[in-house]
Amino acid sequence: PKSPEKPTPSRQSSKFSLKSSSSSSSLSSSSSSKSPPPKAVSPPAAAAKDEPEGPQILPPGESIIDVPVEAYQGTVYPAVSFNPEEDAATLRKAMKGLGCDDKAVVAVLAFRSTAQRQEISKCFQEKYGKKLRKELDSELGGDVKNAVKGLMMERLEYDAYLLYIAMKGLGTNEAIVSEILASRSNDALQKIRQRFSEDYKKDLLQELKSETSGDFQKLVLRLAAAEREEGNTVDIGIAQADAQTLYNAGEGRQGTDEATGQACGPFVPANKKELHATFIDILSRRSYPHLRAVFDAYKQMYGKDFLKVVGSETSGDLKMSLAAVVRCAQDTQAYFAKLLHKSMKGLGTNDDLLIRVVVSRCETDTVQIKQRFQELYGKSLASFVEGDTSGNYKRLLLALLAEK
Repeated sequence: PKSPEKPTPSRQSSKFSLKSSSSSSSLSSSSSSKSPPPKAVSPPAAAAKDEPEGPQILPPGESIIDVPVEAYQGTVYPAVSFNPEEDAATLRKAMKGLGCDDKAVVAVLAFRSTAQRQEISKCFQEKYGKKLRKELDSELGGDVKNAVKGLMMERLEYDAYLLYIAMKGLGTNEAIVSEILASRSNDALQKIRQRFSEDYKKDLLQELKSETSGDFQKLVLRLAAAEREEGNTVDIGIAQADAQTLYNAGEGRQGTDEATGQACGPFVPANKKELHATFIDILSRRSYPHLRAVFDAYKQMYGKDFLKVVGSETSGDLKMSLAAVVRCAQDTQAYFAKLLHKSMKGLGTNDDLLIRVVVSRCETDTVQIKQRFQELYGKSLASFVEGDTSGNYKRLLLALLAEK
């Protein structure tokens, strides 16, 4: 039989095409002049062994591609004409006496980089003998206060703080834990763990272990360990094999008929323990470029979006956290655009989520997040912020997004 065509992936994309073989071979009998042999019929199983059905998987090393790396830009940059002493004096004046001039505070802090804010804080302490963070915390109020509190922290310090408050007191905010662990790099996660230990005198992994449980715990511990494979080179054969492993653990699982002892399926009750272990292993271990190739392979081999598979095969906090990993692997900036939309859609505003995303990403990739938002929802992120916020809070967010 004709061998299946081999895919020829582009060097610029992790997408590829697959051919499947489903033909069955047949055996024919020959006649003899001496005595005619009995008719022979090949059993279906024998034909299946010759040519297995299903998509053909490339051998490892046969098709390796380099995934292009996108450059990202934030919307907050270091001020060009920067004078920390003047900024410290402006902030002192804004907070002196009764009340606080929030507008003056925003006009300074929203237009300075994280590093520059640290310089202002140091200068403020030296000049006035007071800690700037403490002064701002006591003078400001509401959402402006919460946003400025995040702005005055270094980025890794802020991430460690978010994880700390997510696990502080009764209960755990699993959404915050998943958001941070799924979207940060190995290097960032290692530094967050170190900062968490320095600031709160606790080990992050131990805290996660004590505050979570079940398969969700297994996933977040794997993510926090920061042992994900890195690099932008993808082996398509391995990606296809991973897609098949995920399928076999979930949608393609096979069962056994107790009466006949024969295989049956694929739609039989899942062994959730094995399914979860397989999903957690691949999604926490493989690099994000590799996972994108896995999801492409899954779609072409089995005709389903893997995010929908996660939704149908898992539940609860594990489902939510695995979905965060899948979304971040597919497009981290689109993931944050969707979180921002979620924070403002419908009645009311989830200000904690809105502040967390804007403050944590404004020096990293908000240019691309704004682009994704426009593409996904047909409206600008700024228009949503203007419609859902007001006053100096709105002024602060728009400044951080480079809209005012």
